[in-house]
Amino acid sequence: MTRKLAVALASVALIAGLSACKTSGLALTSKGQVMHVDIDVPTDLSEGQTEELVVQVGNRGVNNIGNVVFQVEMPNELIVLSSVPSGGLDPSETVSPSGGRMYVYRARELHPTNSATVRYHVRAAFGSLDRSGDIKVTAWSDDLPGDKLVETKYVKLRS
Repeated sequence: MTRKLAVALASVALIAGLSACKTSGLALTSKGQVMHVDIDVPTDLSEGQTEELVVQVGNRGVNNIGNVVFQVEMPNELIVLSSVPSGGLDPSETVSPSGGRMYVYRARELHPTNSATVRYHVRAAFGSLDRSGDIKVTAWSDDLPGDKLVETKYVKLRS
């Protein structure tokens, strides 16, 4: 068996084994749909400092993903001054169960290699805490069976 054929068979076996699987901000199906969640935040902020935080939900596969919904839950320690969603997103805002702000976005369809992006301008208000609560992004689609994708990050207080 040639090396190329062995690599191709191993790749097919890996994809089949991971089909309809969701782990660590990544979900994929046997139909070539791959949804990815990324939260780009600074590792630390000083009290009162403002900074940009970027959330991306992208399609890294070869087929479209339809009806993508994602929620971004912001902790109370990060005050959202403004948010700018990419084109094609339908936004709404509500209060999360923990009392923070929750932003909900719907993308009708994500084409391969495209992302739905939201940029937040936030101000740190840690009070007596040494880190923020979790920034939690939960994403799902009817095209991707199984549980929802969940990715979390936090920001530390700069000493």
